[in-house]
Amino acid sequence: MNNGGGEGKRILSFEVNGVEVASNVDIFTEVGVNAAFDIETQVTIPNDGDGTGTLTIVASSSIENPKINAIALFE
Repeated sequence: MNNGGGEGKRILSFEVNGVEVASNVDIFTEVGVNAAFDIETQVTIPNDGDGTGTLTIVASSSIENPKINAIALFE
């Protein structure tokens, strides 16, 4: 099975509501193959004025494509 993995094969960065929470992360170097890599951060979701808010997550890459498999939100 070719998972496209290996050191330096997928370098990713993430922003939450315009704040960088991870920069140039090599997931393979961090956790190896077939393992989850978790990013935990605290963020305030601003009220849009109608009792709702917007959470914006941006994943970008310098090598290959970013992938998000799950997002968990806690109050």
